[in-house]
Amino acid sequence: MIMDNAGIGGRLGRRPFRYSVAALLIVMTIVCVLVAILRPSRTYSVTAYLRVSQRPVASVTRFTPQAIERQAMNSLALVTSSEVIEAALASPGVANLQAVKQQADAAAWLADRLRVSFPGEGEILELRLEGEGSGAAEDQKLLNAVIDAYKSAMERAKQVAGPE
Repeated sequence: MIMDNAGIGGRLGRRPFRYSVAALLIVMTIVCVLVAILRPSRTYSVTAYLRVSQRPVASVTRFTPQAIERQAMNSLALVTSSEVIEAALASPGVANLQAVKQQADAAAWLADRLRVSFPGEGEILELRLEGEGSGAAEDQKLLNAVIDAYKSAMERAKQVAGPE
């Protein structure tokens, strides 16, 4: 009798152990999948600030709020223009970036991601690219290219306008 109880007990003891290991593996797999899905991805923001000089026109002795707003709107329009976006994408090293290569329409993609504003309604122009994952280094190169293209466009506009 003792052997039978031990034998039965031994068999019964092993089955729950096998089932508990399998159940544990299933639960661990489900937990890992949920953690991978629900884990917040790493977000980043690449930001640059440019001082936009407010130069009065020769016929104007001081800036009016309307003139300041007009110049700010012109700066916003220029930095997001297709001229600046395309020049940034054509700059050395940018066209070879992995993120740019993956886009069917890189200009529309960059224009959609680029955030430009005048925080506090001052003379500081904020340019920002936000993303997820590990693309911050590439976005830094993109943002620098946008800034260089914007500065070049501003210089061309000043040359066309001539001295004031």
